[in-house]
Amino acid sequence: MVYSLGKYRYVTNLTTTLTLNNYIYTLNSVVQTFRNYREMFEEQKAAIEQRYRHLLEDSIQDAVFLSARNNELVTENQEQRQRKYTVVAAFTCSNNSF
Repeated sequence: MVYSLGKYRYVTNLTTTLTLNNYIYTLNSVVQTFRNYREMFEEQKAAIEQRYRHLLEDSIQDAVFLSARNNELVTENQEQRQRKYTVVAAFTCSNNSF
């Protein structure tokens, strides 16, 4: 609001200027708050990503280990079955020879 008297025009312009400066200060504060939030978010995102990469690495190592161990056990079972059939066959042959 602008008054026709000179001193009131100055007061009104000063009030407008102070109000605009207040808005600018508030806007700068909001922007700074957002920057701080974004920085914190990026740090947390990096920490979470690192944690999940580590979990994935551990999971892959476990899967490789378990696969290798499974192959060992399958081979061991086949060998034991082969020995069992050999023993049974030998026992059967020895009983038939009487």
